[in-house]
Amino acid sequence: MMYDQTGARVREQRHGRGVVRKKSALPFGASSSIAPNVSGSRLGSLRRNEPRNARNAVAADASKLIDTHHHFYPPPYQKAWADWEDQRKIPHLGVQLAWSRDQDIEAMDKDGVTTSILSLASTPGTWFDAGAQAAHDMARSCCDFAAEMVRDKPGRYGLFAPLSMLDIDATLKEIEYAFDTLKADGVNLQTNYGDRWLGDPTYRPVSRS
Repeated sequence: MMYDQTGARVREQRHGRGVVRKKSALPFGASSSIAPNVSGSRLGSLRRNEPRNARNAVAADASKLIDTHHHFYPPPYQKAWADWEDQRKIPHLGVQLAWSRDQDIEAMDKDGVTTSILSLASTPGTWFDAGAQAAHDMARSCCDFAAEMVRDKPGRYGLFAPLSMLDIDATLKEIEYAFDTLKADGVNLQTNYGDRWLGDPTYRPVSRS
């Protein structure tokens, strides 16, 4: 589930790569994204310390199209996902295997998207049944890759940082790194991790952070 800068839940109507077009009340879905200190996703290159009038100025520009459901596939993540699907005899997604940074920005330009907020797909996340450390390493690798995309194309990308969530201490470090070092716009959470939902007491330290 995604939110706009006013805190309203938004329904995505997929035009090309999923530009947000409509707002309405919807039940929570498979994933949600949280951005600190503003209600919903921050737009473009806005950061959490910018004045409110700067955010309002961006929101008032109806010509800007912000894609808040925009997946990216770093090469190590592409390979891990393809191997994970092969082991389970799951057909590959052509979009996933064909994805590249150049192709991604070309698609945005073609569809008239001003800014895309990068996030990982909800399945299989960063885990791949390889354990907590491997999930943590994958989350860090994907964050660094996305942050480089943000730096290389100012104003074209934002980042909802993936979290591994299997080891809470490691996850808290991921949050600190994402916001303090990479200047991420938010974090990308799933509704559940295995048999644990986000309301599980295990995740309270993550919610508080």
